[in-house]
Amino acid sequence: MSVLFACVTGRVRDRFTMLKGTIAARTFRTAQFVCENCGLDWQELTRRTGVRADLPLMPSDTMVPLSQLLSIYERIAEETGDDGVGARFGTKLAIGSAEIYDYVALTAPSLEKALANWARFQRMASSHIQMDFEVTKDWAAMSWAFPDPDRCQRQYLSLCMAAMSHRVHYMLGDHAEGLSADFAFEEPQNRAAYEEAFGPNVRFGQEKSRLLIPASLLPLKPIPSDPHLNALMERFAVSQMTSLQTPDTLSDRVSQAIAGSLRDGEASLDKVAAKLGMSRRSLQRQFEQDGTTFRKVLDGVRRSLAKQYLTEHDMQVGEVAYLLGYSDMSSFSRAAKGWFGTSPKAVKRSR
Repeated sequence: MSVLFACVTGRVRDRFTMLKGTIAARTFRTAQFVCENCGLDWQELTRRTGVRADLPLMPSDTMVPLSQLLSIYERIAEETGDDGVGARFGTKLAIGSAEIYDYVALTAPSLEKALANWARFQRMASSHIQMDFEVTKDWAAMSWAFPDPDRCQRQYLSLCMAAMSHRVHYMLGDHAEGLSADFAFEEPQNRAAYEEAFGPNVRFGQEKSRLLIPASLLPLKPIPSDPHLNALMERFAVSQMTSLQTPDTLSDRVSQAIAGSLRDGEASLDKVAAKLGMSRRSLQRQFEQDGTTFRKVLDGVRRSLAKQYLTEHDMQVGEVAYLLGYSDMSSFSRAAKGWFGTSPKAVKRSR
């Protein structure tokens, strides 16, 4: 193996090994897209890397070890002999392919708000990749930090940065001039792929990896800007972020699974049991041991979320009812009266 690919992680040695960080399973859809467009076989690649081939098909809220995704991209670079594959394909990712994470930025009233939203909602994609947004007199910088500095992440990092650069160009059109990028790793053989993605001033061997945007561009309004849609996208993103809290106990996991099921529109015992990888009967026994019922736990989760949505976020009462799985306002109003002794509108007014 050449020095260029010395950091390739190869096969995951033990599926029970403690791994640092998680990432949404939906991100493997892009990995499969890159793999197949490089002429590689996804089933064979995942087999050799020790990663499940069906990850791209898993529900969007499923979280899996981040190290598996990093390994996939480094393996693709190794097998294609292209150490610029991440940067090359980052510019090819369709606008909107990141779903809500794309739209909280694309619809923002200014480029500065768009970049701030990307940093704010980063945890929707990964629980442990840290994204920082900094503004100085001359530059705005988006930087990335991974939880395991000893694990090579250059291809996935390059893909993320190139995708963001591509989106900034999309948002600003002809006004997107002067963007550049710094990378903490050494210069790759395929420097041309990086220059195509970030411009001729891309630099390597820097203190940190970051995308650099001239501060003069920050006030500009993105072409797809829509303040009303942006407000809706932000509220929806907040609701998703709330459901992604890392659970420590079975009770926490049950509550998270219920919250996720409510968001999917079906908070049934069978649906929650499936999310937890348990049988319906096993989950019922757990409730019996705890002296409670599924209905009581569901009611408690709804109450907690209702209070949070109504008092901490600028959400309409109808939106809250929908997110909590109520088919009509009267049912939600009766429930709120039982929880809080007053109407949802009164709770909202008290925030």
